[in-house]
Amino acid sequence: MALPGDRRITPRDLFALQFVGDPQLAPDGTRVAFVVTTIDEEGDDYRSRVWLVPAAGGTPRPLTGGEKKDTAPRWSPDGRRLAFLSTRDGKPQIYVLDLAGGEAVGLTARKEGAGEPVWSPDGRRIAFAAPVAAWDEDEDEAYKGKSREERDRLRAREPLRIERLKYRFDGRGFIHGKPRLEQRSHLFVLDVDPAALAAGGKPAEPRQLTDGDWDDQDPAWSPDGAALAFVSYREADRDRTFRADIWVVPADGGGDPRRLTGGDGSFGGPAWSPDGRAIAYTGALEADQPLATTRLWTAPAGGDGATRCLTADYDRDLNSPPMTDLTLPSGNTRPVWAAGGEAIFVLAADSGNQGLLRVPLAGGDPAPVLEGERGIVAFGTGAGDSPIVFCATDGVRPAELFIADRDGAAERRLTDLNRPFLDAKEVSPPQRLRFKGGDEHEIDGWLIPPVGVAAGERFPLILMIHGGPHGQYGNAFFHEFQTLAARGYGVLYTNPHGSTGRGAAFAKELAACWGEKDLPDLLAGVDHAVAEQGADPDRLGVGGGSYGGFLTNWIIGHTDRFKAAVSMRSIANLLNFWGTSDIFPITGLREWGTPWEDFERYRRFSPIMYAANFATPTLILHQEEDYRCPIEQGEQLFAALTLRGVPARFVRFPQESHGLSRNGKPGHRLQRLEEILAWYDRYVMGARG
Repeated sequence: MALPGDRRITPRDLFALQFVGDPQLAPDGTRVAFVVTTIDEEGDDYRSRVWLVPAAGGTPRPLTGGEKKDTAPRWSPDGRRLAFLSTRDGKPQIYVLDLAGGEAVGLTARKEGAGEPVWSPDGRRIAFAAPVAAWDEDEDEAYKGKSREERDRLRAREPLRIERLKYRFDGRGFIHGKPRLEQRSHLFVLDVDPAALAAGGKPAEPRQLTDGDWDDQDPAWSPDGAALAFVSYREADRDRTFRADIWVVPADGGGDPRRLTGGDGSFGGPAWSPDGRAIAYTGALEADQPLATTRLWTAPAGGDGATRCLTADYDRDLNSPPMTDLTLPSGNTRPVWAAGGEAIFVLAADSGNQGLLRVPLAGGDPAPVLEGERGIVAFGTGAGDSPIVFCATDGVRPAELFIADRDGAAERRLTDLNRPFLDAKEVSPPQRLRFKGGDEHEIDGWLIPPVGVAAGERFPLILMIHGGPHGQYGNAFFHEFQTLAARGYGVLYTNPHGSTGRGAAFAKELAACWGEKDLPDLLAGVDHAVAEQGADPDRLGVGGGSYGGFLTNWIIGHTDRFKAAVSMRSIANLLNFWGTSDIFPITGLREWGTPWEDFERYRRFSPIMYAANFATPTLILHQEEDYRCPIEQGEQLFAALTLRGVPARFVRFPQESHGLSRNGKPGHRLQRLEEILAWYDRYVMGARG
C-alpha cells in the first residue's frame, strides 16, 4: 500500500512528540499535576513545563511557562500550593506556586542547586537532597579576585589527584579528583512559612541534616513529621560496591542517623506506613551478584525487628519497564501504601509489560491492579482511598496520563497530547511473538511490520538487541523502531536470556556467558520471523546499544548471515572494558572476577578476539564522554574492521554520554537516526541473495 511521504514517520518527527510524565494527584483527588517535555529544535535542548488536568476529565493546561525546565511538581498537604524544580535561574532550584494566584516564589538559591522537594505532613517544611561541595573556589586564595575566565584557566591546568575507584560516572563526568571535584549528596530541610510567602517574604536558609564522605538521597517524611527515611551509601567498602541501605534521621537534626537494613543489599524508595510503624522499600539482597532480582521489603521503622521480603515467591522484577527512547520525564516508582496500611502497591515487570500490583502485608500472592499489553512507568495516589494516577505507554502510543479507582476499575485517559502526531502519521502496530529459544525456553519477542508492505511480499528485517543485559523490550512506543518501519524495514526485538520479565533463573543463566547463552535465542527469533512472518533471509540487518552493542559485535564474529550491523556505545574487548568502564570493575567483579584471575574467560568472551571472522559492513556509533562503555571500545572495533578490509564507518558524538539515544542533544539524536537509516539503506535494503 503506497502512502504519501508525509504520513511516514521520520527521524525529524522526534521533535513533534510530547513526553508526558511524573503524575501527581492532589490530596483531595480533584486535580493532577504532571510534566510535559518538548524539544526546542532551534535551541537544541529540552523544555519542560508543569501542567494541570482535572481528575474527572477535561482540558489539560500548562501551569508554568518559560523556556527552561520546570519539573518534579509536588502538592502541599492542603493542596493549595505546588512546589517544583526549575532551572530558570541556572541550577535546579525549588520554587513554590500558590494555585490561588501569583507568581512562583524561589525557595532555594544554592550554588550547587537543589533536588526534588518533599513536603512535610504539616506543610511547613520541605526536605530535599542536594550536592554539597567540599571545596569552594570563592574561599580559595588562588581564585580570589580572579575573573571567571581566569578561574576557568586555573581549573583547566590543575591535575586531578585520583585516589578512589569511583572517580568518574557516566552522565556526571569526573566526580573525584582532590581537591577540586569532591562532592557528595546530603539531606536538607527548609522551613516554609505560608503567611510570610504570601506577604512576599523569603524563606529561611535550608538546614543540612546529614554529612560525611558518602551520598544520602531519596528523603521520605514519617507521618508525624518527626523523622526522615532516606537512602545512603555508607558501607566501609563503598568504593568497591554499590550497596545502599535505608536509614532514618530525626528531622530536627537532633540525633544521629540509624540504619534499618543490614548492609547486605542495594535498597531504595523508602515509604512509611500510614501508622509510621514500618517502612517499605524495594531492592535486591543479592545486589552484588550478577543479574539480581528486585523485590519488595519492609522494615520496622523503630529498628526493633527483622526485615521482611514480601515478594520472595513472586518471580518477577519490580520496576523494570519496557525500554523506549522516549524516557525524559520521570515520576514515582517507589512503593505506595494502601490507606489502611494492609497492602502496598508496586510496579512489576512481566513478559514485556509493566503493571501495578497490590501486595498484601499479611502475606499471600500479589494481585494485579493495573495490567495489559503496556508499560506503566510512573504512578501515584492522593490521600485516603483516592484514585491511582499513572503514565503508561504501549507499542503504538507514547506515554500519556491515566486515572483509575484503587482496585483498577473505571480506568480512563486524562491526556492525549500526542494525538495530533498520531493522527498525522502511520504507526505500524507491533505483533507479539513467542518462540522457542536456543534451549527450548519460550522467548518473548515483537515484530513491527514495515509500513506499506504488500501481502505475501518478503521484507528486509532489522534485529534490534537491548542493553542491560538485565532489562526488557516490550510494549512501549519506540520512535527509532517506527522510523525504521516507515523506511520499509521489519523490526524484530526480543528478550533473550538475561532479560527481566521472565524470572530470576532465566536472567541468571546469562551470568558470565555473554553471547553464548543469548545468541541462540536471537537467531531463533530471526528464524521465526523468516519462516512465519515473511522476513527476507537475504536482507537482514542487526543493531544494538550498550550490551546490545556487545551482542552486535559478538554476532559479526560468529555469523555472516547479516548484511549490515550497527554497533552503538558497545563493548568490544572485556580486557580493556574491565579497567575503563565507570562501573564494570565493581559490578562485574562477582560475575567475571578479574582478568589476572581468569584471563582465558575474558579473552574467550571478548568479541574483538573473533575479528578474524569479521565480514559484515559495520557502522559504529559512540559518544566521546561515554564512561559506561568508553569510546576506546569503538576505536578498537573500528581498527579491527578496517584492518580486516571490512566496510566500516565510525561516528563519534562530542560532549555526549552513554544515554545519547534517550536524552542526548536533540540535534545529535537526529544525526544518529539518519546515520542508522543510511547504513541499512546502503547494505540491507537493496541486498539480494
